[in-house]
Amino acid sequence: MNESPRNPGIVLICDFNGIILHIYRDDFSIFSLPVNKGEHLSKYIKSSSKKTVTGFFSKLSSVGFLTSKPIEFIASSTTETLYCLGVRELNFFIIFGANSPTDLGELISEVLYSDGVPVDFSQICSENYSHDKTRIPDYQIYEDFTRLNNELVNMNRELADAQVEIEMKSDELNKEIELRKQVEESRLITRKKLNILSSLTRHDIKNKVTTILGFLRFAQKTNDIEKIKPFLEKIHESAKAIEHQIDFTKDYQNLGVNSPKWLRLSDMIILASNPAIHIIDDTGTIQIFADPLFEKVMYNLTDNTIRHGKTATEVYVSVTTDQDDIRIIWDDNGVGVPIDQKEMIFNRGFGKNTGLGLFLIREVLTITGMTIQETGEPGRGARFEITVPDGMWRYGSESID
Repeated sequence: MNESPRNPGIVLICDFNGIILHIYRDDFSIFSLPVNKGEHLSKYIKSSSKKTVTGFFSKLSSVGFLTSKPIEFIASSTTETLYCLGVRELNFFIIFGANSPTDLGELISEVLYSDGVPVDFSQICSENYSHDKTRIPDYQIYEDFTRLNNELVNMNRELADAQVEIEMKSDELNKEIELRKQVEESRLITRKKLNILSSLTRHDIKNKVTTILGFLRFAQKTNDIEKIKPFLEKIHESAKAIEHQIDFTKDYQNLGVNSPKWLRLSDMIILASNPAIHIIDDTGTIQIFADPLFEKVMYNLTDNTIRHGKTATEVYVSVTTDQDDIRIIWDDNGVGVPIDQKEMIFNRGFGKNTGLGLFLIREVLTITGMTIQETGEPGRGARFEITVPDGMWRYGSESID
């Protein structure tokens, strides 16, 4: 069964009583039912829509330009809803009707414009409804539509610009909120770590003091200087260990005190430079969002290479991408780290010296969600990889906060 052709719409001129004075195009009809001049428009309107049409005409007579609610028009055997737009001009109404607002716009454009040029209507309306005698003087409806169209275009442009601005502001606000959340989380982590450190430090120092007091008691029991010397050496070692603990807590007490901020990686490497080792910086313009103590990370990695690299003479620092994250690579050409010690070197107290350098590094990094691991090949140098998560790094075109 073939579908009936789509109704192109209607364009009518009526007087204020609803009498059809003119049909703009003969091929515009309501379905299969021709529209005749001299008849009342109500002939073509379903009863349930007559109140809507009456109100539409009444308001149109005062405002001059109006769109209606959908009106049900009838044909010989069917009913169809049309969207209508009316314009009051002198003593006449011009009525446009189509199946949808989009069709209505196309219909108006088709009728009012020819090849993009406004059409100057010369509609014929006389007392006897002759087709040839009466003009509607000063008919300028196309100017109204042109003005309205331009206003709509400008309004759409302004709305689009406003939407872009709102989206940009929203992105900035979301980034700020995310950073604030990260800062607050960092502070909570730091408080927890400081409490743990305080407990561990008190315990360690108390143990060392107990050791000192024990060796002092042993020393007091003899007058032999040679026998006292070993006790004095143990006392000295314990005292130095306490001194290292106190030095370490000076750094650790500042952990998380200041809010994380954007730091230029190259600047941190320069601050950590040491004449004992040659550092090649290939990190470019990368900036990271980190605790200000990140400077200690670079310093302690340099110190670790000098102390434990033995044959190390050079360090190569670079950055590689890992999906949305980046990895900061610290490669030295020293002796490397034994396989069974790759994780233990980050434990507090591990090592020949204080055993606090790499432990502090990991603590500083975790404040802003970074991680570190040693992945080098024993005998070919140490390789530390610091993973910086997405959102915590950027290229240096942005200014440092």
